[in-house]
Amino acid sequence: MQDLTGGASGRRTRRGGRPRDPNLEDRVFDTALDLYTDTGWSGFNFDVVARTAGVGKASIYSRWPKREDLLRDTFERRLKALGTVDEGSLRADLIAYGALLMSLWNTPRAGVMLHFAVDTRHHPEIREITAQMYRTAFDNELAMVDRAAARGELPEGFDGRTLVHAFKGGCLARATHEIELENGEIALMSEAEVTAFVRGLTDLVLNGVEGYRPAP
Repeated sequence: MQDLTGGASGRRTRRGGRPRDPNLEDRVFDTALDLYTDTGWSGFNFDVVARTAGVGKASIYSRWPKREDLLRDTFERRLKALGTVDEGSLRADLIAYGALLMSLWNTPRAGVMLHFAVDTRHHPEIREITAQMYRTAFDNELAMVDRAAARGELPEGFDGRTLVHAFKGGCLARATHEIELENGEIALMSEAEVTAFVRGLTDLVLNGVEGYRPAP
């Protein structure tokens, strides 16, 4: 009878082939995020990702059949989520939330957020990816304002959207418009500079709110 076990000892031999690469997904995610940072959706493609990450396109297609699948997973794995902030007062909440925002924008990959804004307007594939992310972030922001109103820090009927947009707009403008170069590269703000900026912006925004009463 023919030996089907692969050897006289009866042990099944291991089939040939390349062993699974445990670092493949990490390399692909890092490469994908860098590519989107540089080019946005228009330049985001599997050819460049595969070549730069040093993986075969077949390995990419087997995991992510469409490029939007890869981009969605990349965002989920590589971008810090803007979770709920609750520090007990509106001023403390804004300072903590501003630090979170700046951790996304004061980085060499800040281009991701800028491409987000443009691509969401022009590409339905990106709108599907970003819609829930934006909705969740905005709900958390409004909840922060609602808690402040419940504590009596804001006047009744105050439009929390205006406060949120003014604060986020200030963070975005500082991170993307006030550019300083260092050896030809964009110089990032230090942690101390971020802290000072966020505190100053928080006080500026809150001082402009008629009827604002700081929490005791």
